[in-house]
Amino acid sequence: PEHPLTEEAHVRKIASLLHQKKYKETLETCQTFLDRHSASSWKGEILYLRGEVFFEEGDFPAALKTYEESLREEGEKPWRPLARLNQGWSYFKMKEINKALPIFQELSEEEMTRDSALFGVALSYRSQEKYEEAILVLEKLLKHPSQKEWHNKALLEKAEIEYKF
Repeated sequence: PEHPLTEEAHVRKIASLLHQKKYKETLETCQTFLDRHSASSWKGEILYLRGEVFFEEGDFPAALKTYEESLREEGEKPWRPLARLNQGWSYFKMKEINKALPIFQELSEEEMTRDSALFGVALSYRSQEKYEEAILVLEKLLKHPSQKEWHNKALLEKAEIEYKF
């Protein structure tokens, strides 16, 4: 007989499937976990990972709903700021800048989400045609990026805004 996975092993399997971009399997495995362990302390993380699948597939309304569900779970978990950040990016992708911007502003103060959130603030300002504000935020990001990727994105975005305006 097949031995059911421990809850932690189940979470690792889901994260691995997501990383491999096996989205259908990820969603099925999330559902199996939630059916078997509805009161688990891992439930929030499973919902967050399910939200990531919807986000990666471009289903931003479903991603938003799932991130909200995950954030209703108790406890200070390391994935919480990431779920909140991708709520912001989901709103942004749905062109709901007025909902995205406050989330990005809030998370731009947290080390884990700072660079992506600052970039979100800048893009939000740009989409509102607040070009000077966007450039100021990008300059802030350029001073202290935590990853080279954000430095490069900020440089390109700043150059594009300055070129156009």
